[in-house]
Amino acid sequence: MIYLLPGMGADHRLFSRLDLPGLNPKVLQWVPPGEGDSLGDYAKKLQPQITSTEDAVLLGVSLGGMLAVELARLARFRKIILISSAKTCLEIPFYFRKAGKAGWHRWITADRLVRMRQKISPLMNRLGAEYRLFSQMVSEVDPDFMNWGLDAVLRWRNQEVPSNLVHIHGTADLLLPARYISDYIPVRSGSHLMIYQKSHELNKLIHEII
Repeated sequence: MIYLLPGMGADHRLFSRLDLPGLNPKVLQWVPPGEGDSLGDYAKKLQPQITSTEDAVLLGVSLGGMLAVELARLARFRKIILISSAKTCLEIPFYFRKAGKAGWHRWITADRLVRMRQKISPLMNRLGAEYRLFSQMVSEVDPDFMNWGLDAVLRWRNQEVPSNLVHIHGTADLLLPARYISDYIPVRSGSHLMIYQKSHELNKLIHEII
């Protein structure tokens, strides 16, 4: 069994190019967050969707990777795989953390993100069909969830890394630049959306890790 956690503003479509035969993949579904929920609080709300952990793998992308770290506090998984994410708050660029402390991120609401998606698409390394997928998912996201997610990520203070965690990160990730990431498997020219753009390479790496 492999449980999949998409990123903020994304859903099961993010994993549509993964090929995981025999692994019985299950995409965890977002549930409404409570006001002021931390990532740890929210992980507890996702936990009921996980029916087995002894031989399970947990794979998270971006926000999903941070939530995977928090879920690893609640149950033992055979392997934790992060893609285009951060293991600790220290891997989130300092300028985002400063913006969080100053409260500037509250200006970046979900409605503004939807309107700005063409301008922020370079952070996802815009490429044709990939941009269309990104734009569609962002336009359909629950605004309350997006607003909560932005705030929760910038309030995240985790500095512990699960011992059975493997981190895969793109060298061309503009949202979470690789220079701030430690102990990871690099994917050359991989963007923040490489789970979709470089699915062939990611499929191979995931199978090697598992």
